[in-house]
Amino acid sequence: MEECVSVDSKVLERINELWRMVGNTPLIAIDFTFSGKKRVIYAKSEQLNLTGSIKDRMALHILEKAYKLGKIKPGDTIVEATSGNTGISFSAIGRALGHPVTIFMPDWMSRERVDLIQSMGANIIPVTREQGGFLGSIQKAEELSRREKRIFLPCQFSNLANGRFLKANNSFAKIHPIEPAESPTLSTGRKVGHHRIQGISDEFIPAIVDLENLDKIVAVSDGDAILLAQKLASKLGFAVGISSGANFLGALKVQNESDEGPVTVTVFPDDNKKYLSTDLLREEPIKSHYLTPEVEFLGFRVIKRVCHACCDMYNCVQRQKVNTPCH
Repeated sequence: MEECVSVDSKVLERINELWRMVGNTPLIAIDFTFSGKKRVIYAKSEQLNLTGSIKDRMALHILEKAYKLGKIKPGDTIVEATSGNTGISFSAIGRALGHPVTIFMPDWMSRERVDLIQSMGANIIPVTREQGGFLGSIQKAEELSRREKRIFLPCQFSNLANGRFLKANNSFAKIHPIEPAESPTLSTGRKVGHHRIQGISDEFIPAIVDLENLDKIVAVSDGDAILLAQKLASKLGFAVGISSGANFLGALKVQNESDEGPVTVTVFPDDNKKYLSTDLLREEPIKSHYLTPEVEFLGFRVIKRVCHACCDMYNCVQRQKVNTPCH
């Protein structure tokens, strides 16, 4: 067990305030037909977080734990390598906690991601393919931390605080990773091909991804993911990103391979605001093997969030964040 240190009460209070804007997102039951047969898939609506993505949870959790372990102090600079959403989250949450933020990011990410990060006062250092792309971004972040003092590296790809929650709480749960069919990095173990689902299959397999303890990898075509994300917006009003379309299709494929009719849950990782200049808002050709044309949405039901009216969820007995021990 790692030993906690004393943390300024104002910092902890600000972290608790931020938790009121991060997490506790609604679960959506999406009713639809596939090839004429009724189905339901549940989706966690993570686009409703503070900056519009699931990465807010990870960023705030890592910073909270780092404060409790004394790995970050007020005024330290947060430096991270990211393909976009993580950079946006650390920029917003880092600034809310008073930290300067520097982001290393491949230079081919969408313009909206760059603009959002810059709008929150973070410093962006673009990295070209010739400079190493995504792996080069990680390397440059580590080099900066060695040169400069008072640098905190969240290290999202190797930080053990970032994962393994679901199977730790339910050993019977099956967790299926998604990868683009056009760039099967998880299956091959290396960068292969090109794809348009920003935020996944980023040229390498992160250290915290333990494929031996995950279930079957599911491949989804990027064009199919774009079409499904477009349909979620136009038919149900869910303004989500391309990876949300990919996740829904991945969940559908898992359903199709099971005769038991399991409860199938996925995640809508982010909103569509970071993709307005991408193919998400362009006409996408339909290919014969795509699943989206066979999906017809019937409606949705919202499983409400945890109520805060009688008790602040993050100060209740079951989640005493200020007094939580370090593990």
